[in-house]
Amino acid sequence: MTKNQTTGVAIAVFAIIAAGALIYRQFADDGRDAMTQRAMDKEAAEAPTAETKPVPENIDGITQEIESETMIEAEAFDEESSDTEAEIQSDSQSVNDLSESYDENSL
Repeated sequence: MTKNQTTGVAIAVFAIIAAGALIYRQFADDGRDAMTQRAMDKEAAEAPTAETKPVPENIDGITQEIESETMIEAEAFDEESSDTEAEIQSDSQSVNDLSESYDENSL
């Protein structure tokens, strides 16, 4: 065999061994993942479910329930808006500080 053929055969053997190792690892991991998934499914089945609220029986109860949920969502939205506004103010202040610290005309 010539030197080029020997090099080609060596590279081919190495590629086959590497591919075999990768395929083996992939199938070995699938078995472990399946066992982990089964364990997680088993834990989820054993976990207590969330408590359900009693269903209001009249129109006034339904209306009050909707109003209370709306108020909770409005409070969460207001809190998120105020956090965003505070972040914008902070960014604006940083930009103003930067513009005051670097003035091209003062050079």
